[in-house]
Amino acid sequence: MKVRFACLIFAVLIWAPLAFAGDDSEQPSAPEPKPAHRFLDLKNSLAISSFAVTLTGDSLSTQKGLARPGYTEINPVARPFVRSRAGAVIYSTGSFGLVTGGMYLAHKTGHHKLERIVPFGLAAWEGFMTVRNYYVISHPR
Repeated sequence: MKVRFACLIFAVLIWAPLAFAGDDSEQPSAPEPKPAHRFLDLKNSLAISSFAVTLTGDSLSTQKGLARPGYTEINPVARPFVRSRAGAVIYSTGSFGLVTGGMYLAHKTGHHKLERIVPFGLAAWEGFMTVRNYYVISHPR
């Protein structure tokens, strides 16, 4: 008798929550995922534009500095390219393409913060290098 009573209590404890749970149609649905932004929205356009402007400033200041004696390119990767204006154009265009392509790749893979942080960080770095180049040009040794 005790075994039957224990089995009955066990069955009630197991099946009672399921009896009062209701059917699945009454449960609220999960919230809709937030739609992703377009790639060329205002923030990304500003990021691409700011990188392009500061990259241009760095390229121009580097070429102006290289026209003076004793001035060398700091970046060892860019050094072979910036000896000529055509090489500088190729290097700058490649840099711009890599940053924009990286942004698009980050956008497509869902890394939206990375997509926006990197170009602004690189624009700040290029802006710093532009100011540094003009400072070195205006204060010869």
